[in-house]
Order: sequence, then C-alpha cells, then structure tokens
Amino acid sequence: MKKICVLFPGMGYTTQKPLLYYSGKLALSKDYELVQITYDNMPPKVIRDPEVMRQAYEAALDSAKRQLEDIRWDEYSDILIVGKSVGTAVAASFADTYIFSKGLNAKLVYLTPVAETYKFVKESVGIAFHGNDDPWADTDEVIRLSEQNQIPLHIYEGANHSLETGDVETDLRTLQDVMGYIASYI
Repeated sequence: MKKICVLFPGMGYTTQKPLLYYSGKLALSKDYELVQITYDNMPPKVIRDPEVMRQAYEAALDSAKRQLEDIRWDEYSDILIVGKSVGTAVAASFADTYIFSKGLNAKLVYLTPVAETYKFVKESVGIAFHGNDDPWADTDEVIRLSEQNQIPLHIYEGANHSLETGDVETDLRTLQDVMGYIASYI
C-alpha cells in the first residue's frame, strides 16, 4: 500500500527549516511519498491581528486545497499530516474536510500549534509539541486545549515558537527528541 506525508509550513517557517525538514526526511525514510505545501497570496504582516491571522489562514488553506486537489486519498493506506504554527490549523481543517469526512484515517503532527488549530482537531488524533516561551501561543491554553481534545502534548522548557532556546546543544537535543516522538507515533 502507498503512504503519503504532507507538510504544512508556518508563515515564515518553511519546509526547509529544521522541524519540517527533518519531519519530511523521517517520513521519506519510512517510505512515505512527500508533498510540501507552499502558500500564495499571504498577507505581508500578521502581527497577532486576529483579522490578518484569519486572512493568512484562509490564504494558506486555499493554497493547500489547490495543491492537493488531485490526490486520491483513498489510495493511501497511511496518511501523515505535519503542520507548523498556522500550518497546524490549516492541516487540521484540511484533514477534517477532505480526509476524516470521507471515513479515512490520518495521523497528525502539530508543531507549535496555535489556539485556532483546536477548532478543527479530531479528538484523540495527533501529537503536539510546544515551547513554553512561545509568544504566539499561550502555554496554559495549549495545555487545556490539548487535554480537552486528548492530544498528547510535549512541552519544551524555555523554547520559543520554533522550539528553540538559543542554546545550540539544547536545541539539537529538542529536535532529536521531537523526531523520536514522531518516529514512534508513525
């Protein structure tokens, strides 16, 4: 059977940055076909403005729909969806509409999810990673929403929205830890 992994990046966190790059490499090493989403027509500055964030989400979702419209999801025995930041909301929304609604199964990885992501998550489906020094997502809220939706959450002390602390050795250990959890999950 065929396997597919789709990477949904963040606004400035492309699929070539560590968390997504190595998630993709990990998927390839497990014989997944890899699809990397890119976003078009994104607003120039988000700066925590709810309206601009909504516009960014909608533009990203439209881009993803166009890039994924020809995929026959029912031909895949394993579907892995990895999102980062706003990409977690786009990934969860896409999975809800185009995969779960068709009775198909998927595994989701939420790398530094934003609160809006939890509006779309399927209960008990997924694994999440968060830094407790993330300026884009409130730690208490992410904990509450993850528990409410039964999504296992791994929190990294002093890590920001990229799961980085500024200490290279700590950041490399975090990256290795995250990849280990993802490898076990898939």
